[in-house]
Amino acid sequence: MEKEPGKTLIVGGGYTALESAGFLQTLGYNVTLMTRAKYLKEFDQDMSQYIQDYLKKIGVTIIPTSLPY
Repeated sequence: MEKEPGKTLIVGGGYTALESAGFLQTLGYNVTLMTRAKYLKEFDQDMSQYIQDYLKKIGVTIIPTSLPY
C-alpha cells in the first residue's frame, strides 16, 4: 500500500474480527470494533469477556451491539 489505512473499523464479532483488531492495533493503527450482537457468541462468554478486556487494554475501541450507518 502506498498509504497506511489510518483509522480502521472492523464490523463483526467472530474470532477473525477480534484477531484482526488485535493484530492491527499491535501494528499501531487506531482500531474500532463493532458488532450487532455478542462478541464470540458461539464461545464461552467468560473467555469472550476476557478477550474483550484484553483488546480494550491494548487500545481497541469496542462498540457493543451497534451497526454502522
